Amino acid sequence: MTNSPIKVGVIGLGNMGKFHVKHWKEIAGTTLVAVVDVDSSRRAEYAIDSIRGFESINAMIDARTIDAVSITSPTSLHFEHARQCIENGIHVLIEKPIATTPEDGAQLVELAKRYNVVLQVGHIERFNPAVIKLLEWKSSGLLGAPISISTERVSPMPTQIRDANVMIDLAVHDIDIVTTIMGTPPTHVTGAFTSAQLEDRADSAMVTLQFPAGIAAVSVGWNSPIKRRTLVGYFQNGLVELDFINQSATFTPINVTIEREFFKPTSPIFPLVLEQTAFLSSIQNGTPITVTGEDGILALKLTLQATLK
Repeated sequence: MTNSPIKVGVIGLGNMGKFHVKHWKEIAGTTLVAVVDVDSSRRAEYAIDSIRGFESINAMIDARTIDAVSITSPTSLHFEHARQCIENGIHVLIEKPIATTPEDGAQLVELAKRYNVVLQVGHIERFNPAVIKLLEWKSSGLLGAPISISTERVSPMPTQIRDANVMIDLAVHDIDIVTTIMGTPPTHVTGAFTSAQLEDRADSAMVTLQFPAGIAAVSVGWNSPIKRRTLVGYFQNGLVELDFINQSATFTPINVTIEREFFKPTSPIFPLVLEQTAFLSSIQNGTPITVTGEDGILALKLTLQATLK
C-alpha cells in the first residue's frame, strides 16, 4: 500500500488518449508527468508545464519517471506497448481490447503476475452509472435471474479507427456487459456481419450469445446518422431499460404492487474518471481490479468467435 502520488504517463494521444490526459490531470493522488506519441505535433500539444513528451516508450522508461500508464495507442500496438511497460514494473491501464489475440492477452496477464503490477482493461461501460445501477439491482435480488438481453450500439463512421472492425471497436463493449450481467460465459456464440461502406472491415454486425440460462443479442454498426447506445433486459421480475449515453436505468416490474424504479445521475458522471480512480485504488490500496486481464481476454475471445462464424 502506498499513499504517495502516482506518476502517470499516457501512451498514444489519439481520440481516447486526449481524454485520459484530461482526467489524469484532475484526479487526486496522481501526477501526469509524461505523454508518448510518434507525432511531434501531438506531443507538443500535450507536453506542457511539468509534462514531458517522448517519442518512444523506451525513452519514457529510460527517464525513470513513471509508476503507471494508460495505453491508448492503436489496438495493433497494445501487446507490445503493454509488454514493455509491465517488464519495467509499470502498472498498466490498457484500453480495450487487451490485445489482438487472446494468446497475447494471456501473456500480458502472466507478465503482470510475474512483475507484480496492476493490469486493468479499459472496458469503460463497466463504469457507466447505468450499468452500475443495473448490477446493484441484480445483486439485491430486485430483478431476479436474467432471461434475455438485447443491446444496440450504433454511430456514424469513425474516421480515426483504421486497424479494427466494428466488432472489436463496438461489439466487445456489449459482449462484456451482457456476460457480466449473466454472470457466466456463454456456451455458444454466433455472428453475422457486413461491409456496407468499408471494403476491408466489417462495419455492421449482429451477435447472438447462448448462456446456460439465458440469451443475448448484440447489434452494432457504423452506418447510423446518430449515436445510440441502449440495452433492454428481461428478467424474472420485470424489464430493465438502459441508455448508456444519458446514463439512465429503468426497471418496470411484472408485479404491479412493486414500484417502478428510475435512476439517472443528477449530473453526468464521467465513466473514464471512475475507471481511472479504480485503477489508482488497486495500485495504492490493493483493492480488487474491476476489469481484470482475464475479463479482457474473455471479451476478446467471444468477439473473435462471433467474427469468425
